[in-house]
Amino acid sequence: MFCQFAREFPPFAAELLDRGARRKRAIREDTITDLFVAATVPLASFNVFVDFSEERRTGADMEWWFYSMEPRGLLRIIVQAKKIHGKGANWKRLSYRELAHPDNSGRQFDDLVAEVRSSSVPTYLLYAFYNTERACSLANSSSGPLVEGVSLADGRDVGKIVADIVAQKSREARSLKRLRPLFFPLTHIFCRGRRFPVPFARFPAGSEAPIAFLVPHFEPPTPMAVRDALVEQKRRTSALVQKEPSSPVENGAGVDRWPQIPQDLQEFPSQVEAEIQKRIAGERSSELKRHRLLFVSGSFEAELARARNLHRQ
Repeated sequence: MFCQFAREFPPFAAELLDRGARRKRAIREDTITDLFVAATVPLASFNVFVDFSEERRTGADMEWWFYSMEPRGLLRIIVQAKKIHGKGANWKRLSYRELAHPDNSGRQFDDLVAEVRSSSVPTYLLYAFYNTERACSLANSSSGPLVEGVSLADGRDVGKIVADIVAQKSREARSLKRLRPLFFPLTHIFCRGRRFPVPFARFPAGSEAPIAFLVPHFEPPTPMAVRDALVEQKRRTSALVQKEPSSPVENGAGVDRWPQIPQDLQEFPSQVEAEIQKRIAGERSSELKRHRLLFVSGSFEAELARARNLHRQ
């Protein structure tokens, strides 16, 4: 289910952006983000809880919360979206002109880093780059990481490029050519969900004997699986970027101010977990800065643990 969503949404987004470009109708990042969040609503029966922000404030476009009931864990991903711009046939010159927003100052990135650092729960920053179908086709005719309608990138790596833009006011730094080595697909995270059989029994009408059978149970990726995916991708990106000319910012001081991928996913306030449990029970939050997707895993294990405890009593 989650893997299918991750495969199907990027080409849909790419086609929509392409259609808007052909008809000279600007499709904003907000539109693609809204559609992304709305497309996850049908996954509600698979422990995905969607909350729309009534009025998004300055900051990232959406948040992904990966919460595991058993074993206990939480990882919050802040996602900042950027849309590609440009009309030429040379894909290397297409760019994300708002990458160092606002006005090439990089303040948006600094604000996001400050939010990650001050968060009471394990938090990390990713960028989602929205690309037209044409840009994908042009770029993918050359070797390199796959460019899709939605391509993800590590916030720490993107931050180095933002710093380059601020320091050098370089147009090349925000180009698809420069960003592409950082890209990885949605499937790298969302295809780590689980599908396993769960025993189920029913009593046919007029029969005292139950019929037992197995039904498939789908769960979102656990926070630990997402963390491992980010660490794995970080290694791949580092190996790829090392082949490129180094940036003066990458070799300079200050890089350590950007957060690392959280390792301990069990350290978060009990009140945060209480709020998550309320949301699972159906209570919605009215105070959201941005759209939020809550992916809950480990529910089957939690039920088994409860049953074992009751049995011991």
